[in-house]
Amino acid sequence: MKKLFLFFLSFFVSVSLFGYDSETYVTENLRMRSEPNLQGKVICTIKAGSKVSIEQFNQNSETWEYITDEIDGIKSWWLKVSTKEGAEDRDGKLLPAGTQGWVFGGYVKRVVADEVYRTEDWTIVHKFDYSLPLKYTVYLKYKDEEIFLRALDENDSTSLGTMVYKRRLVVTDNGLLVGFYSIPDGKSFPWCSVHCYYIDLKTKKVTYVTTQSTEHNEVSADCYYYKEGNTEYILAFTSTYWSSEEPQKITNGGAYAIGKSNNIIKLSYQKFEELYEKYKKNPESFKPIF
Repeated sequence: MKKLFLFFLSFFVSVSLFGYDSETYVTENLRMRSEPNLQGKVICTIKAGSKVSIEQFNQNSETWEYITDEIDGIKSWWLKVSTKEGAEDRDGKLLPAGTQGWVFGGYVKRVVADEVYRTEDWTIVHKFDYSLPLKYTVYLKYKDEEIFLRALDENDSTSLGTMVYKRRLVVTDNGLLVGFYSIPDGKSFPWCSVHCYYIDLKTKKVTYVTTQSTEHNEVSADCYYYKEGNTEYILAFTSTYWSSEEPQKITNGGAYAIGKSNNIIKLSYQKFEELYEKYKKNPESFKPIF
């Protein structure tokens, strides 16, 4: 049972932003300055393609609000970065690793390869740049091929708190089930949206299955894969579950089947209740997607 408390969501957000050894690079020859504005002294010019690490976003020291700027018609933040080993200046000379300063974020992109549950064949890749509105796309990298999963909508890209964190990759007979959550508008618990997608690995077709969103009194969103005979099922629900003494109460649920043509079939609520009873009796036979 995954309880989506604010503490853990905030932890995952901070890890996603700063924790992974991801590839962050500049897309144009970009001046590094001593201050987060065009009046700051130029420290160096970083060559396009050079990798950097993001250390800080420009914030108001009193309100802690992120400050944006607009340059060349692009709106973004100023980012404090440090150069990584191998970064060059505009003339192709190596810059000392760890050189720090401020750059305009509109010319910075980031690629995050999720290491959680990663195998030799697949991983989840997050791609985004720092121009506003924030562009954020999620891919499954399968045997060096990128399969597009999702582009976050406008509500998911209005805050720096927006992150996607992959929870599970479940192998089915002919594909993969992928589960992850997003945090709309930078909000954490209890407004978390959790998504499930099915990927047919033969055709590379991606099918959206369901989204479960926790409401005010809901503290858990769950999705499972279950196989019975030759039939593959997906069970998804949200519930209240405040303590071990209090019985779990389902507030929203749905059941789906993976058809013979790898299509997703929504089943009746009666079938959901039947599968949920089996889950309660033998939860170990259900593989968690999120």
